[in-house]
Amino acid sequence: MLCVHCQKRQATKTKEEELDGKKVSRCYCAECYHALFLGVDESAQPSPAKCPYCGKSKESVLRSGLVGCANCYKAFEKELIPVVVKAQGERVHTGKQPYATDRKARLQIRYNELQVLIRQRTEEEDVEKVAEYSRESKRIKTLKDRR
Repeated sequence: MLCVHCQKRQATKTKEEELDGKKVSRCYCAECYHALFLGVDESAQPSPAKCPYCGKSKESVLRSGLVGCANCYKAFEKELIPVVVKAQGERVHTGKQPYATDRKARLQIRYNELQVLIRQRTEEEDVEKVAEYSRESKRIKTLKDRR
C-alpha cells in the first residue's frame, strides 16, 4: 500500500483521523508521518525532549522504562546508558551464552572470555586485573589441556 500523502513510498505507519464524524485509518510512509505529525525536520538537531523518530518523550521513557523505538537509545543516550549499565552490568549487551554440557566446552568458553577481558584491561592499563585474569587463564588452559 502506498502512502496517502506522497503516493510514492510504501506505507508503514497508520493514523486514525476523524472525518465527518467517522474514524478513518490512513496509512503513511515514515517520512511523511514524521513530517506531518511529529514535526521532525531532517536538517534540524533532534530535540532532547523527544525521540526524533517515534516522538516518545524523554519523561515517558524514564518513567515507564520502555523505549518507543531503537532510535530512542541514541536520542536519550545520556539518560539511558547509566540505567542499562546498572541493570545488566555492561554497556554492551552480549546476550545469553549457551550452556555447555561438557566440562571442556565450559572451560573453553571461560578461557575465551578471559582473553577478551585481558585485552580490554590491557587497553585500560589496569595491570592488577590483567595479572589476575592471566593467572586464571593459565590455570584454565592447563585444566583444559589435561582433559
